[in-house]
Amino acid sequence: MSKHHSGEWVGYYMYQGIAKKLPMHLTLQFGEGKVKGAGIDGPGQFVIDGVYDDANSSVTLNKQYIGKHNLQYRGHFQSDEILGDWSLTQDGRTMNGTIRIWPLPDGIYGDDETLQSIIAREIERKKL
Repeated sequence: MSKHHSGEWVGYYMYQGIAKKLPMHLTLQFGEGKVKGAGIDGPGQFVIDGVYDDANSSVTLNKQYIGKHNLQYRGHFQSDEILGDWSLTQDGRTMNGTIRIWPLPDGIYGDDETLQSIIAREIERKKL
């Protein structure tokens, strides 16, 4: 049994040198050193396939956009969050930046609140 929280995750990614936090929503399943999941962000829907290592708190994820490009996340667990970097090489250009994702807390948001609003409030809450 994994000690990592399977279920809904939220967070953001940023491009190197740009301060804007771009929101994302994911559903992740952790178990036996593997991570599987899916989600959505600005470029569209994606699937996640990756591995984690509790011995050194590392995680490596492949993010494949449906019908589009893929990119890699390399990060580490810090408390209940995953912090790390992403990189993408497309058309001979390499882009990169950072990611920060965490489990969506239970019981804070109402069913009538939009996902966009929830993620925006979560990103604001994490500024603390």
